This record gives sequence, C-alpha cells and structure tokens, in this order.
Amino acid sequence: MGKDITTEINFFSHTPDGGVLWSEITHPQDVLVPVSVAIYDLRDNETSVDLGKNSFEVGKYQGQTSCDFDSQDNVQAYYDEINNILKKRLDASRVIVFNHIMRIRGNLRSGEEEAELVLQKRFQIINVWRPIGSNAIINNLLTICDYQIFDLNNDLHHADVRRSMVTKSSYLVSYNPRNAQK
Repeated sequence: MGKDITTEINFFSHTPDGGVLWSEITHPQDVLVPVSVAIYDLRDNETSVDLGKNSFEVGKYQGQTSCDFDSQDNVQAYYDEINNILKKRLDASRVIVFNHIMRIRGNLRSGEEEAELVLQKRFQIINVWRPIGSNAIINNLLTICDYQIFDLNNDLHHADVRRSMVTKSSYLVSYNPRNAQK
C-alpha cells in the first residue's frame, strides 16, 4: 500500500541580516532553501518505529468519536479517549489534554485552566495526530522525522517566537546530508 516519494522540503539557511534567529507568528524572519529529500511511507511498516527509540510511534485509533469537532460534547469525548489511550500507553498517572488544532481549518482551541498549573511543573508534551475526514491520510499527509538523525549542535537552530501570549520557543532545521538517511 505504501509508497516512498521524493519531494522538496524547505530547510533553514540563515537570517537575512545574519543576526539572532526569531520569528513572528505571521512573518517568519529567516531564509529557507528547498532541498529534494526522500520521504519513506510507514504504512504497513508501523512497528518499525518506537516511542522510546524514535520519539514517535504509529498506533491505530480505535475510538468512538466522530469527525465533528464543532460540538463541545464531541471535543470532550475525544479528549477523554485520548486521555485514556495515553494513560494506558505511557503508564501515566495523569494526562491533561488541553488543546487541539485542526490543521485544515487552522483553528486553535485552548482549554483547561489546569494546564496553566501544570506548566509550572515538570511535564511532557505528547503530540497526537489523527486523520479526520475521508481520505485524510492521502489528502493531508503528515511527515515525521526521527530526531536521532540530527546533529543537535549544528542542525537545529533555536528561535524565539514573538508576539505570542506566552513565551514560546521553536527550532528550525538546517539541511545536513545525514538527514536524508532512512
């Protein structure tokens, strides 16, 4: 079923003035260069990656929640399902699902005040992606990269995100031929 492809991905090159890297949400201040890279399809090979080794894994969603996230009841039901999945998978005593982003619609819906309290303590962020709608995996591909291929001192570049309500950080990735390995 799966098919590997080659496509262009924009990698960070430099800032226009050679200065400190930063970004505004609506106007990134960096120069990107397109590089042709291979993208390997994980379908039918999902067990080849593991959360502990690769920092991501692929699982099947067996929930009951429909694709309608316009209803607060459906949003809460989905949050509860994800909460239970993560508790079981991570053997966690507590999971807080505090927002979701619909990639197609671009909506950011913030949630529980409890998340503000957690941000003051040690916590881990788990990004859960679920294809929504018909043929979502075909029409709206998600690309994931194994962090182990990066030279953390040279390939990743810290950037402050300005004009946000909270202090945020981001990382941009420079191309390194080693990044193209499977």
